[in-house]
Amino acid sequence: KLSLHSTKNASFRGKIVLELTVAPDGKVTSIKVVSNDLNDKKLESRLVSRVKQFKFSAQNVEEITVTYPIEFLTG
Repeated sequence: KLSLHSTKNASFRGKIVLELTVAPDGKVTSIKVVSNDLNDKKLESRLVSRVKQFKFSAQNVEEITVTYPIEFLTG
C-alpha cells in the first residue's frame, strides 16, 4: 500500500511524470522518470515500484510507450 504519510507534510504537493512502455499483454515492461518535483526520493522509488506492477488490458497492438503524469494536490 502506497501512503503519503511518509512525507510528514500536511500540505504536500508535487508532480512526477513517468514514461511507461506497455506490452500487448498489458504488462509494464519498462519505466523511466521523466520529471519529478516531489523532493522525496523514497516516495519516487515507491511510486516507480508500484507503477511497475500496473496491468493494463491486453490489446492486439504493438508495444507502446506513453507518458503518465501523477499529480499530488493534498492540503
